[in-house]
Amino acid sequence: MPQMQLGCQTITWGQDRADKQEQIVAAVADAGYQAIEYGSRFLDLDAPEQFAEILERHDIPLIALHTGWRPGDSTLQSTLEDLDRLIAFAEVNRTPFITASGPNGVPTLAANIDQLNTMGERCAEQDITFCYHNHYWEIQDDARGLRAVEEGTDPEVVSFCPDIAWIRKVTSDVTGTLRIIEPRVRLVHFKDYLSDDISIVDDETEFGKGILDFEEAFDYLKMLPVGTLWVIAEQWCSTEGLEPEESIRYNREFLQRFVE
Repeated sequence: MPQMQLGCQTITWGQDRADKQEQIVAAVADAGYQAIEYGSRFLDLDAPEQFAEILERHDIPLIALHTGWRPGDSTLQSTLEDLDRLIAFAEVNRTPFITASGPNGVPTLAANIDQLNTMGERCAEQDITFCYHNHYWEIQDDARGLRAVEEGTDPEVVSFCPDIAWIRKVTSDVTGTLRIIEPRVRLVHFKDYLSDDISIVDDETEFGKGILDFEEAFDYLKMLPVGTLWVIAEQWCSTEGLEPEESIRYNREFLQRFVE
């Protein structure tokens, strides 16, 4: 059974993530999380020491940086240049994971799959684990996109950070889908939805109030062949109308019962 640690993805604050970093980091630490994950586009990647000082003031580590991978919109050279800036930021902040979400469309994904290997190799050179993060489109058509990434990437340099609620949004066979990438899971993202209608993406709710079977998910996660598993709360909006500070605290307390 892996040792599970709880982290928080700061997407709950939306566009405020650029201007309220001190407040956000403080709130995550106060809510009892063991680490934080941040979207790289909201950070000043040229000033990693500044963010490191914020983390130090609140005694919480940056477990992961999240970025978007858009091979149809940029060249491999520009992608790697952006990645090098992320790696430099991660090194200063002692961040062990970089996660990347991919394009909506299996043809684009499949045609550029080698880029993921190159990105993973670049991260591995600096002892950073590179993880692919799914949305709903990789899960459609019997997880065609997820299978393409799993089959086309090198397990030595590309791991996975599955978003379990996005999986549930598409299929009730959450554990069957996770088995596709089972040996390569290093982090997991949790959210919860009120419905499985993929045309609705703003129906996120606090954990345990939606369609995701958390008990089933954690029973499966406890069997993963990994020493440490980071469980990351990633709620974008609240159908309950809670403020971000209230929402992340509720979710941490909910998740805590599964990791003790």
